[in-house]
Amino acid sequence: MGINAGFAGTVAKYAIVFTGVLAALSQLNIVDVFANTLFIGIVAAVSLAFGLAFGLGGRDAAARAIEKIEDDFMKK
Repeated sequence: MGINAGFAGTVAKYAIVFTGVLAALSQLNIVDVFANTLFIGIVAAVSLAFGLAFGLGGRDAAARAIEKIEDDFMKK
């Protein structure tokens, strides 16, 4: 896929460390609201990215499916 395994491993390592630090600070009631806001923002960004990727990537397949349905409808 063109992703270097070393880079992906480094990103995963720091993501786990960052999540652990935020969880610890949240348990200590130090950054409770900030941690929740940050987590919600990250989840929203990832959801938007996946939605755009599948939406734009599947545009041609959806157009073919709609065209096939229209053709089947017009034949009847």
